[in-house]
Amino acid sequence: ETMRTARLALAACVVVTCVKLLLVPCYRSSDFEVHRNWLAVTHTLPLEQWYYDATSEWTLDYPPIFAFGEWALSQVAALVDPGMVQLSNLGYASAATVLFQRLSVIATDCLFLYALYKYCTAVYGPRADNSTVFMFALAVFNPGLLIVDRTTTTTTTLLLFAAERNADIHFQYNGVLFGWLVLSLWAAERGRDLLSGLTFAVLLNMKHLFLCLVPVYFVYLLRHYCCAPPSAPQKEREDKKPHPSASPLQYFSVARFARTGAVVGSVFALSFGPFVQHLPQLLRRMFPWGRGLCHAYWAPNAWALYNFVDKVLNFVVSHVDPSYTGVAASMSRGTVGVETQVHAVLPTPTPVVTLLLCGLMLLPILVKLWRRPSPEYFTLAIVQSSLSFFFFGWHVHEKAILTTTIPLCLLAGRDARYAAVSFVLSTVGHYSLFPLLFTPAELPIKWLLLLAHTLASYYCLSVRPGLRLNVLEWSLVVGVVLVELFASVVHPILFGAVLPFLPLLVVSVYCATGVCYAYCKLMLM
Repeated sequence: ETMRTARLALAACVVVTCVKLLLVPCYRSSDFEVHRNWLAVTHTLPLEQWYYDATSEWTLDYPPIFAFGEWALSQVAALVDPGMVQLSNLGYASAATVLFQRLSVIATDCLFLYALYKYCTAVYGPRADNSTVFMFALAVFNPGLLIVDRTTTTTTTLLLFAAERNADIHFQYNGVLFGWLVLSLWAAERGRDLLSGLTFAVLLNMKHLFLCLVPVYFVYLLRHYCCAPPSAPQKEREDKKPHPSASPLQYFSVARFARTGAVVGSVFALSFGPFVQHLPQLLRRMFPWGRGLCHAYWAPNAWALYNFVDKVLNFVVSHVDPSYTGVAASMSRGTVGVETQVHAVLPTPTPVVTLLLCGLMLLPILVKLWRRPSPEYFTLAIVQSSLSFFFFGWHVHEKAILTTTIPLCLLAGRDARYAAVSFVLSTVGHYSLFPLLFTPAELPIKWLLLLAHTLASYYCLSVRPGLRLNVLEWSLVVGVVLVELFASVVHPILFGAVLPFLPLLVVSVYCATGVCYAYCKLMLM
């Protein structure tokens, strides 16, 4: 069974790689130039100037390990096409450059495929019912990763947003990032806590989006590793069983805590050490201020619903009270500055408010993890934490939904509860990325990707663990079809060029409703 599982998994890898190769000629978004410029920056300039260069508007703003990765790729890129790594070649996109960058994404995805195979075989094992391969294939063929990394462009409003310096989510190396995350989860499943912490530290030094998971990792490693009962012969353990009310802190090991700190700290030292004299500039690049609550296209979270309610209230109040002279809300004008995003009726949230909400929702997650420090609940806490920050966070990117759907997909085969919420969240979450593929030629691509993955998910999760959806969950999934019909067919016929933002609003608000349902259900687990 082990060899059979390996062969089927390899076949799935070959098929998904072929699909990615077919998408190589697809349209390129601004992120393509972002990464080309980073190749040029790291290849041309000395290390101490990487985070100062402003030749292009697409300045380097990822943590150092990712920058080192760009430097390594640039060594090969210079051999493929020297013009690719010339700093002054803004917008350079020769055929060799396009092919190299596309293939580099596919090549680095190998870490994701490897980590997924290790995780699925560790958790599900080789099975005659092919459930291990099913779970592996569902993650490998994740439509969100295919849309985000390979084949997207931007809408007019997103282009307005991009002009303010922020890259969209297209053509990014998300496969290698999630590869490190899954590898970390696999290490936790195997009881290799230090390796789990090490791989997460590497991930954090590649992309700081995963900062929202730091509290979860801290609590888990503290409880599961640093406060683990000391090893002892079976007879001795039975004779010295702790009292049920005993605190796990009585087993706290200073040596283990120091060991954990040394392992994680060494990664940060190697990453940030070369930039120690330039830390203020590096941190300014990584954490720029002045961005608004939402993107021009609202991510499907609490603030999309909040913005929608504000617009409805503004409309109602302005028609009920003739003397009402409220301000015009600017949440859909494509601007991103804090001072330009205001609400008409409801109070305008601040970064502090969103941070407090995220922290408040994180507390019960950490308490439950402390009480149930198993690898399964650790993965669940990762899902809950990432979705909390997605749902209440400040200036959330649409693609951040992948930080929830991918680890949740890994849990889906364990329990019917996980399977149901994963099926719903995967459908509405990946559908929320559809506005990033907006031209008529791209319609069949996104429809086929989501439809195939949804049908495959339903079949695979029905085999194991036994997918069962209630009426509301079926309604949320089927409603996606109706929303897409309105956005792609009805709106162009009825409104033409009028109200161009309406389809985006409808998609965002509908998907936010589905995400809200999934979030509430996850938080009750």
